[in-house]
This record gives sequence, structure tokens and C-alpha cells, in this order.
Amino acid sequence: MNTLKKNLLLYLCCLLGLSMILCSCGKPNARAETTIANPPENRLYLYAVNGRWGVLNAAGEFIIAPQPNKLQLICNHYTNEPRYISMTKPIAGEKIQYTLDVDGPDKVYHYYENNRFLYDIYDVRGNLLYENLENTYCKTMGDFLILIKEGENLITIVNRETGEETTIDADSVSFCGNLFVFNWEDEPCACVYDQNMQLVREIPDYTFHYSREQDGKRYPVMIGENHRMALFDADFNLLLPAEYAYFEQVNGDFVLARNANRQSVVMNLATGETVVPPEKNRDIYYYDGDMALYVRYDKSGQRTFQLVNLKDESKTWTAPNIQTIRLIRNYEQEDTTLGFYIEAANSEAIIVNTQGEVILDLPAQSWVEDVSENVIAIKHNRMENRPVKLYTRDSKEIPLKKTYYQIRTLWHQGPLPYLAAYYETPQGAIQADILDEDGHILIENCWENITLENDDILPLFCDGYRVLARKGFSQGMMDMEGNWIYKESIFDSFGNEY
Repeated sequence: MNTLKKNLLLYLCCLLGLSMILCSCGKPNARAETTIANPPENRLYLYAVNGRWGVLNAAGEFIIAPQPNKLQLICNHYTNEPRYISMTKPIAGEKIQYTLDVDGPDKVYHYYENNRFLYDIYDVRGNLLYENLENTYCKTMGDFLILIKEGENLITIVNRETGEETTIDADSVSFCGNLFVFNWEDEPCACVYDQNMQLVREIPDYTFHYSREQDGKRYPVMIGENHRMALFDADFNLLLPAEYAYFEQVNGDFVLARNANRQSVVMNLATGETVVPPEKNRDIYYYDGDMALYVRYDKSGQRTFQLVNLKDESKTWTAPNIQTIRLIRNYEQEDTTLGFYIEAANSEAIIVNTQGEVILDLPAQSWVEDVSENVIAIKHNRMENRPVKLYTRDSKEIPLKKTYYQIRTLWHQGPLPYLAAYYETPQGAIQADILDEDGHILIENCWENITLENDDILPLFCDGYRVLARKGFSQGMMDMEGNWIYKESIFDSFGNEY
């Protein structure tokens, strides 16, 4: 990195000093004791119904009244607290157009926008801060607003307390936990800053790529020489040098990676030693020191699965009795493996947890929709439109009042004791009910998605406090006990009741 860039960032450090804002969020208590408290007073909610976008506060009052331009909550990347509101407006006179790309035989459609936009930025009280920013998107951390001009490598850092603005010519800025990381590509370098904009570390010859998180620990992945990847700890100390194609998993002291030849290897993070060396025609899908999932290929390309209990290798599942083995991932945290689905050649299947214990017997061709600490959602034939069944961890089926095609655990900074259960109405609309873990319906007729005029899809909105819902001739926002926070008539989009 050249001297100008270094001096500019060092100047930025001195100029923008503020106390760090920290927020601690705990996981819910045990299942029987879990209750959801009222949301913080400064909590904001996106309200998007019938092509109109608004922002509500926790009391059900509009900060920005419903209007046709798309809104987005800009949240602190570390605490997930809403700090700003962005409004996207098409440039006057320009028509919104899309190009269509069809991917593969299954016809997966991808839409690309060909038009330009203007952006307005509001604070959490609805006050306009910036108007008509062209092709600029924003991020936030602490009390700093970051404005990024697309295609121009210009990043503006705004101290909202002092109003001071500083523009730097970095190629990109990313977040890694509660840290900023600025990247320069021409002379590879990454500079790491805390929320006070104090320089934490300068890392020459590397640029930040992404970070993996496992068991509350964060592992930055950096790109080094020859575009190989290196692994660092949360303080950006080098753990594994830039010799890898990519990193797949971090489990405890072990990291599963692909070497430069894209062969699976397992390394010990504490010592840097190779635990499982590369082997031709063998992939490793999982390794944590207790369990390992290997897949081997013969000359014809046929796969052989082997799930090994490393503590007791007599407890091993392998061919020819095994048809397939799949990892069961956490839906919200894809780096987290919850167990293994093992299908035998005799049309039976089981679920094994990461300790090697069988926790559920199943018919073959089953599909694991979701696994939580208390329940497991299973679709017994994923090739057909079969309903999802719900089971306890001791294999007892939980009765359901409706037929659902998908069931997911709701998350907000950790798993909640609620399930989103999706179904199709006779009119073909997709809606969802909120269930407890005993299968009881708490809230009916929540929106799974809302198709807007510009083909945007709004996912089911729930953060443990509020959910979009429809009941009778009313629509709006409810709390998790089914009480209206805000509602309006489905016949009069602008009429409302409290």
C-alpha cells in the first residue's frame, strides 16, 4: 500500500474517535421456560404489503408511512441494531427493465436490473440525512455511516456525532465481527480498524475475503499470493499460510480445507500440523476429531460413503450396506453440522448426531427439513409433494392440524422456540403459520412471501418479536402472542386501526 493511503487512514484514525458501542445478546432459555420479552423501544420493523413499503417502530407507529419506493433497514453489522433507513428510487424518466438468464435444465431464472437508482438515507427517527445519492449503497458500524459509490472505488466515512466526512480510495470495505477491513487490490493490503476507527492491524500482501464462524469464534479468510487462501484467528494472526484453494469447515481445533490441487486435507489449528493428509480419489465432507465422513470414488466414478467414529472405529457406517450419507446443516448457520442422514441399501434410513448416536429411524428417501434442540422436521419422500412430519428427538411424531410442505425453526440471534410452517392456499398463495415446538398454532396466515411489481421477494418477517400477518379482513403486524401491533383493512390499503 502506498504512503498516501497509509497516511490517509492514519489521519482518519485520529480524526474519528468515538467510544465503542457493544451489545450482548443471549440465547433463549430452555424450551419450557422460554418467553419472548417486549422488543427494545428503538427497534424498527420493515412493513411491506401490497407493493407499499413503510417502517414501523415497536409501538406500531410509522416512522416512514407506506409508499411505493423500496425501503431497507441498514443495521449495525455487529449488533444487528437498525441505525439507518435507505429508500431506493428509480431515476425519473427511466423505465425499470430486466434481462433474463435461464440456468440449466431446471430453468432457474435470474433477473438483472438495467436501470439506475437514486438513494435517500434517513435516520431511525425518519429524518432525511442524504437525498438523491446515485448508485450509492451504505453500511454502518457503531456511529459511523459508510457510503460506497459503486464502480468508483470511493468510500465515504461519516462520523454521525461530529458530521465529519472523510473519503478514501480503497477498493472495498468489509466487516469481520466488530471490525472494519479496508482492502486495496493493486498493491494487496488489508487494514483492520475497530469501531472507534483505531488501526488494529495492517496486513500487507493479503486482502480480506470472508470469515467463518464456529462455536462463537471467528476465522477470517484472506487471499494471498497466487490467489491462494490463508486462515487467520479473530485478532488477524496467521494460522495457516496462503496455500489452500478454500476452507470448508472449522470444527474445534480442526479445519477441513482443499489444498492447491483441490484435495481434502485436515489441519490442526493449534499446531499447524496435517492431521489427515491428501489422498487421491477421496473427499472429506466432515471432520471434528470425533466423527469423520469420507467419500471415495472408484474408476467409474461410483461413490462409497464411510462415516467413522474416530473414538471407537467399530461404530462405523460404510458400503456396501450404505446407499448415501448426507450432512444435516443448520438452516440459519450453514457452517454448523447438526448430524448425518444415513440411507441404507435396504430402504431404511437413520439420523446420527455428531457424537455417533442414532437419534431417529426413518423410511428411505426421507428429507431432513430442519433439526432443532427439541424437534426434527422430516419429509418422507422428497421426490414428491409429500407433507412434512414433525418428530421429537426420541422419535415420537408430533400431531399437526394442517398439512405443511416445509417447516423451519425461527431464529433471531440464536434459535427461538417457534417454527414457521409453510402451506399453499387453495388459491395457490404461499402462507405460513407460527407453531410452538409441540405443534400448536400460535399465529395463522403469516405471509411467507409477497411478490412486488419489481419481482422482489420479501421473506417471512419475524425477529422473535413481530410478524406480518393476515386475519379475517385485516392485515398488519402482530406480536408473537397474536396481538395486533398495527392493522389495516385488506380492502383499504391506506386505512388503519390501532
